[in-house]
Amino acid sequence: MKILLGKIGQKIIFNRESKDCDRSNTNGNVGTYLLFKLLIENNKDITFYVASENDLGSFETFESAPYANVIDASGMEWYELKKENIDVMIVLTGLTQYEKNDRFINIINNLRAEFMLLSDDPRCLDSVSEDERITRMPNLIISQFEGEYNFKGKMYHVFYEPIERASCYKFEPHEGEKDFDMVIVSNTSGEKYNRVKIVSGLIDGMTGLSIYGRLSEDEKESLGRGNCKGEVKYAEMQKILSRSYSTLVVPIQKGWVTSKYVESLMNGVLPIFYKDYNTELLEAEDLIIVHSSEEFSDV
Repeated sequence: MKILLGKIGQKIIFNRESKDCDRSNTNGNVGTYLLFKLLIENNKDITFYVASENDLGSFETFESAPYANVIDASGMEWYELKKENIDVMIVLTGLTQYEKNDRFINIINNLRAEFMLLSDDPRCLDSVSEDERITRMPNLIISQFEGEYNFKGKMYHVFYEPIERASCYKFEPHEGEKDFDMVIVSNTSGEKYNRVKIVSGLIDGMTGLSIYGRLSEDEKESLGRGNCKGEVKYAEMQKILSRSYSTLVVPIQKGWVTSKYVESLMNGVLPIFYKDYNTELLEAEDLIIVHSSEEFSDV
C-alpha cells in the first residue's frame, strides 16, 4: 500500500534537533510530527509519501534519513504522484493562509486516491472548509470531537478517534519533585471561544497560580499579572508540568478533546476538566469536572 501524508499550512519537521522545531508551547508542530512518526514507524510495510513541505531533504543521504519506508514528495506535482498509484491521502488540517504555494492544494484536489481529512483544531477545520482553493471533498473526516459538521456545504458525520494520544508516543518521563499545586497553560485563543476569559472567570482573582502561555497585556491583567509566568518552549513546558500536582484543562472549543489531558497524565499530573471538555469521549470514570469558580476553588 502507498499512503500520502501531509499537513496544510505548516512544514513537517523530522529533524528534531534543528532550529526549525525550536517551538513554543503554543505550536502544534510537535503533535503533527508525533502522529506521523507513529503511523510511519508502526506500518513498515507501507510506503509513505510526505507531500507537503518538510525537512527530509536536509538529511545528507537517504541512508541517514530517519525512515526507509518514506519518500520525500515535497518537490513532486500532482501529475507526477498520479503515476505512483497512491492508495490513500491522509491530510492534517492547518490554517490555509499559510499555504502560499498551491502545489500541495493541487495534489489534494487532483490526486485520485481515498481522501481522509484529520483535524486536531476547530479553527484549522474551519479554515480548510472556507478556503475556495480546496475543492476536493474528503471521503472521511476524523477529529477530536464527534458530531455533524458542514464542510463546504455538505453535512458530514465527523468521527472521533483519539489522535491526540500520539502526543505520548515514545515519551520519556521527567524525573523531579512536585513543587506546584497547579500549573495552567493558557494562550490567546480569539473571541469565538475565549479560553483565557473562561480561565479568568474560574480563578476569579486567585493569586499564587502559575500560568504559562502567550498572552496580551489585557489578558495578563484579567488573569493576574503575578500569576502569569510567560511563554516557554514545548520541551520546557513538559518539565514544568511534571513538577505540578494538577492542571486545568479547557478545550479549544466546546465539545472538543485536546492533547492537554494526555500531556497531564504522561507527566503524572491530575487533569481538572472544565465542563465544556468532551470528557464522555474519554470513556473514563471519576474525572474531576468544574463548572464554576466556586467548584474550582474547592478543588
